[in-house]
Amino acid sequence: MSATTGPIRKAKYGTVIYVRGMDQEQLDDAERRCREYAARFGWHVLESIRDNGAATISSDILAKACRPGVHILLTGTPDMISPDRGTRDDLILAIEGTGCMVHPLTTPWRS
Repeated sequence: MSATTGPIRKAKYGTVIYVRGMDQEQLDDAERRCREYAARFGWHVLESIRDNGAATISSDILAKACRPGVHILLTGTPDMISPDRGTRDDLILAIEGTGCMVHPLTTPWRS
């Protein structure tokens, strides 16, 4: 069986879901999609962080995502981490520097 037609290989990864937005419906939808995605790959969701603030609080995300047993920080889009590209890139580098992978479900196209 080839790699492209074979079954999905599931791995047990500790996952934290992080969704941010001002609209409750947006948060509900993003969290649901993240949970479905994690379940598809057999990732164990340890916690879901729902942030309805306008600004990202880097220390809070780092503290939750960089603890033992967390392998993946799953989010709806990169902009949920921070709408500011520089802040987002710095935060992602800090998180991934601890060994935790940041995984957005979708990435908007850039022109």
